[in-house]
Amino acid sequence: MMEILAPAGGKQGFYAAVNAGADAVYLGLKDFSARASAENFTFEELSEILAYAKPFGVKVYLTVNTVLKDGELALAEENIVHAWNLGVDAFIVQDFYFGAKMKTLYPEIVFHLSTQAGVSNVFFAKYAKAMGYSRVVLSRETPIKEIKAIASIIETEVFIQGALCTCFSGHCYFSSFVGGNSGNRGRCKQPCRKKYSFHKDGWNTTPSYAISLADLSVGEYVNELKEAGVSSLKIEGRMRRPEYSAAATEYYRALIDGEPISLARLSRVYNRGDYTRGYLAGQDKKLISDKIQNHKGVKIGTVQEIRGNTCLVRSSYVPSVGDGFKMINEIGETGGGIYKNARQTPFGFYVSYGGSVSVGDAVHITTDVALNQELLSKKRLLPVSLNACLTEGKAELRLTCNEVEITVESDDVLLAKTAPMTKKQVAEQILKTGEYPVEIIEKKISVAPGLFITKGNLNALRRSAYEKLFALLSENKNAQMNCLNAFSSPSKKGEERTGREEFAVITDNVDFPVNAFTSLIYAPTDYHDTEEITALFEKTKNYAVNVYLYLPPFFTEDDAKVVYPYIKRFYGVFAQSLYGVEFANRLKMPLFLGEECNFTNQIDLEGATNSFAERITLSKELSLSEIESLSQFKAFVPSLGAIKLMQLCYCPMGKTCKTCRVPGTFVMRDEAKREFPVRRYRLNGCKFEVFNNASLLPPKFFDKNLLNFLSLTSAERTGIATAIPNLNACKKVLKTITGGHFVKGVE
Repeated sequence: MMEILAPAGGKQGFYAAVNAGADAVYLGLKDFSARASAENFTFEELSEILAYAKPFGVKVYLTVNTVLKDGELALAEENIVHAWNLGVDAFIVQDFYFGAKMKTLYPEIVFHLSTQAGVSNVFFAKYAKAMGYSRVVLSRETPIKEIKAIASIIETEVFIQGALCTCFSGHCYFSSFVGGNSGNRGRCKQPCRKKYSFHKDGWNTTPSYAISLADLSVGEYVNELKEAGVSSLKIEGRMRRPEYSAAATEYYRALIDGEPISLARLSRVYNRGDYTRGYLAGQDKKLISDKIQNHKGVKIGTVQEIRGNTCLVRSSYVPSVGDGFKMINEIGETGGGIYKNARQTPFGFYVSYGGSVSVGDAVHITTDVALNQELLSKKRLLPVSLNACLTEGKAELRLTCNEVEITVESDDVLLAKTAPMTKKQVAEQILKTGEYPVEIIEKKISVAPGLFITKGNLNALRRSAYEKLFALLSENKNAQMNCLNAFSSPSKKGEERTGREEFAVITDNVDFPVNAFTSLIYAPTDYHDTEEITALFEKTKNYAVNVYLYLPPFFTEDDAKVVYPYIKRFYGVFAQSLYGVEFANRLKMPLFLGEECNFTNQIDLEGATNSFAERITLSKELSLSEIESLSQFKAFVPSLGAIKLMQLCYCPMGKTCKTCRVPGTFVMRDEAKREFPVRRYRLNGCKFEVFNNASLLPPKFFDKNLLNFLSLTSAERTGIATAIPNLNACKKVLKTITGGHFVKGVE
């Protein structure tokens, strides 16, 4: 059966999701959660909600979906073992090799690979399964064709509702480098939700929420996803209010059960951009919400009159005190209002407002108090059959629920001295359910004549029965285990530098001397252009350099078909995701794993080394001290040049290839006038890479250095290639520089 997987940012969100019909709920602890700003859970709270979930057969998945540093591995292990012993059903992990190592140490524990790992193809699916993962949470960009292929290999979890990241998941460094808050560490500040404009040589766009995506909602694809073999439908939203979890779960529960339901209720609770179908069938025209980047609600009327700080809303909607509204015109949001004083007219109502509202503006409801109360009042009940029998000297109560049956007895039944207990009086006490979420669907009560038992003893009998029933229904069936403390030993001491510096470079243009580089990683502007590939080898044939083909983080089976005809001309493949392990092994080619694989600890590097990768690269979010502690692995360090911030798998201008007039390179300008270079490349449609407005400059060169020339000018590329290994000379070539995370790293 395809499950509905709902989010819970806190306890109230958990209960709302379960009571609305969720089959599973995912949530995080205070540590290692990709939603660090959510309320999240303590172990005590986790124990409480597990006891509530198990009687309903609701599974609980715990997120450990951030990258981990060496000093955190031991605590992550301890948390996972503790949570498993409490009864958690599975763990959603981003740090691939940490999860794989944990699986070898604790074979009984179930691990799902997070969407942050970026699974979007069969290569990664096969590798994840081989390394012990039971399920992959697919990237939101994965098309339905690829989903079906992956689902034939391993369990799949697919996002069907909620916020969309503008960047390919797990590969966004925008918040990290611009604001010091890493998305890979759960602290994204969402700079993508701000206003930007695009510019190049007289081509300009008006500032807007140009890279803010609408909320995903793909209810129309539920049956198609089921036919594709999808195991779990995932609702995004741990940062949202509990009523959102309830409304979204309610909506998809009805769709799966074949019951009629409107999207309007969910839209009132949260709706960014009137929803998009995302990428399932190619880029949806409504993907970008460029005018409004947060909750838009549902239109219920228009502004008819303005009086001071109140306005008259013409509408047939009957508001409740506390309802919230947003005023919108064709340009965007103009203001917001709240219904305070119960002032209504035959054709509308008055709201207090703020902003620059005008007569004629559309009025959208964004907080529907009555609906929210209704959603949070839902109660999911367990069906219980009850059989009570009172005979002289004995009271017996039997409860049956979900094939679990218990019986409790009491010897407090006496012969009545005066008025005997009636069947009705017994029923009044024994049919109470108290705080337990049950519905008595079948009852049988028999009372022999002339008997008496106190109400207190009847209540005690009933409480004892329900306690015993729920103890069995809530039973934790996970095999209990001791923490092995497998990660408690410190990192190995870094080895002394050899003094023989090695340089590799990522580039899309070989207009510089390459003799300083041992490896050249070529990122074509058009992967279909075999002439471009031929020209590359012509330019590099006289140099002793290994040439790798750059494979981007988002890569599908159809993309692979594009590169198959010429890939063997390259020395090896440079992959920005771990699908590269399976892909390179299938082709029997050398593998260079890039910095976007997010290797941040020794377990990552040991795993990558054991995968037969010839070369590996550290994360670009490590500090100098963290890099040096991992130096024994002889990994490459992203050390100089362009800093890629985002990988966009859509056209930010919403163009189709037939109507495209978008330049191959341009800049994205924010409200502070900072300009971020953007590079377009073609591989089964256009993709876009966004780079930092300043180039990376390290405090020193390392034994193995990875440079990035993408987005640099021809003069900068040539100047650096000529200046290496003189770091000061390289510094003089670059227009603007940053030390990145070398000094402080990221929290």
